[in-house]
Amino acid sequence: MSNIKFYRFSYLHGKKPLLHHQRDGESFIELMPLLIGKGFEYGGLIPNLALEEGNKFEPLDTSFFRKGDLIVMTTRPPLDDKEEGPHLVIRRGGTALENKIFHALREYLSVCSRRQVSLHTSFIDKFLAGYDDRSSITFTGHGKITRYFNVARYQATVDAKKRVKQWRQKDGRRTAVYLIYIGEAWKGGPDLMVSFGMTGACNLIWAYLIRTRFPQFLNSYRIVAAEILIGDIPSLPADLSFVEGWDVKILLDYKL
Repeated sequence: MSNIKFYRFSYLHGKKPLLHHQRDGESFIELMPLLIGKGFEYGGLIPNLALEEGNKFEPLDTSFFRKGDLIVMTTRPPLDDKEEGPHLVIRRGGTALENKIFHALREYLSVCSRRQVSLHTSFIDKFLAGYDDRSSITFTGHGKITRYFNVARYQATVDAKKRVKQWRQKDGRRTAVYLIYIGEAWKGGPDLMVSFGMTGACNLIWAYLIRTRFPQFLNSYRIVAAEILIGDIPSLPADLSFVEGWDVKILLDYKL
């Protein structure tokens, strides 16, 4: 039996969700074969339930985490969603565990909301030459492009010299996806892996691409930023193989 385990840290979907209304489970499933192949055993679900006004959470005992265990998130971490409109917000739980995770991620994400992702300035010069503006991106709002697929396109990017580029539809359906894989999310705690895009569909596609095209990303701690040019999407996809012909450019792959 494996000595190390991976746990799914999840958010609920909807205004009045039930316990089984977990976000991005399919994205998590896409990563599971890679993690099991590396010797991890699935430890279970940790639902990050949203705190209701007037209620208090029972403190979560995190003593079950062991060195080398892994917390996996396949939803964009809502570090700054309180500034967003109501339809773009992922509701935070306010738990001590969530706060520990957010504290760890702040070293890498200066801003992370549905409309903007800005990496810490220390990573700007680590980007592929000519792409440092992708270190700070503002995205469009809801962008449903088929019955089954929504995407948040680039709206604006800001480079190292604070020059702003405005993006238009003629520039193509470009979006960004991220992977942050770090050791010891807090002192003596488990490792942390966060894989996300800006919509649920992009979360799923990115997890699929990690499994099928970029499994090496799970070999070591790193931060990855990639640009996806959304290609053709079948009206009724039988599986996810339609993304295999899409252009995916790795703009940042920095080992930690």
